[in-house]
Amino acid sequence: MYLSVREVARTLHCSQGCIYRLVANGDLRNSRIGIGRGTIRIHERDLEEYLERRSSHPRTVPAPRQNLREFLQIRDKSRNAKR
Repeated sequence: MYLSVREVARTLHCSQGCIYRLVANGDLRNSRIGIGRGTIRIHERDLEEYLERRSSHPRTVPAPRQNLREFLQIRDKSRNAKR
């Protein structure tokens, strides 16, 4: 079954603009139906594949800076010296 951009946006809880960007970047496969540029439709299978690709590459959170404690100590010394 084919889904409209609006339906996919609702499913992913994002804007239609986000879906258009995914399509334009080639991240989300789609079909164009109709004459000229056509209406964008996304097959359920393509949406499922996109979601699988996204879940297999979770975003990583950068590790906190190791020298944060050092930085805070230097900052505190600098503040105390100004007093």
